[in-house]
Amino acid sequence: MGTASRQVEAMEIPRWAVGLIIAVALIVGVIGLLGFAHANAVGGTRCFIGFAHAQWPKWIGCAMAAHENLSGGLIGIAGVIFAAWLAYSGAQDQLAHVRMAAEEANRLRPQERFQEANTEVETLKLAGDYLRTFAGNFPDEDHPQYHSHSFIGTLSDLSRTARLYVSESAANAPRGFGRSIATVMWRLEKLAEKIVELGDRGGLVDGTRTSMEKEVRLAVAASRKIADEIKQLIPSLRERRAILREQYVNLGGKPYID
Repeated sequence: MGTASRQVEAMEIPRWAVGLIIAVALIVGVIGLLGFAHANAVGGTRCFIGFAHAQWPKWIGCAMAAHENLSGGLIGIAGVIFAAWLAYSGAQDQLAHVRMAAEEANRLRPQERFQEANTEVETLKLAGDYLRTFAGNFPDEDHPQYHSHSFIGTLSDLSRTARLYVSESAANAPRGFGRSIATVMWRLEKLAEKIVELGDRGGLVDGTRTSMEKEVRLAVAASRKIADEIKQLIPSLRERRAILREQYVNLGGKPYID
């Protein structure tokens, strides 16, 4: 639709050409009416007997002098008509600019919404990958070694090797996921610090170890839960992104490639 409208606009006659045509038509009309009136007038000054014997353009001035009221009226009407066309033309130009601005706005809104949806999908995808990568260091609940695995030992190793951190992009994830991710990872960082501290001074006795093990397992489970929620949400967000892209393309925008 956008391409067709641009082709039609390209085929339109320029405004100056239309104005020239109207001006010439009005002049010819005034001269024709004046000549017709003078040729059929009874009595008075005769500028010519017939059009065939009229001396061009001398007879025009003569006819205007002979029919001052008529010529003045015709010229006035022609001026009013031309002025009306100028006003109409100006109004059409303004309407065209308003229409173009509205069409561009209609294209930009779906484009902006598509870009926002695309950023949302990509950011959440990265956040989910970040959480799954982290949680992949620990066995899940269905794993045979889940209950025998030392979660505090793995968490300590991750902390000592600088693999326990809060991803900035994940912490900025939309739809509230960023806050949840930042909270759970901050909790895990604090647990790791406490575990390292207790381990260094021999404070990880049975009761404390069991309590810390439980806290780490819960935090890891929370990170997996967030990753699963993101994974379940991604398909609907991708569908919404595709709809917004189609709307933008239908309004004349350039198609995007995922």
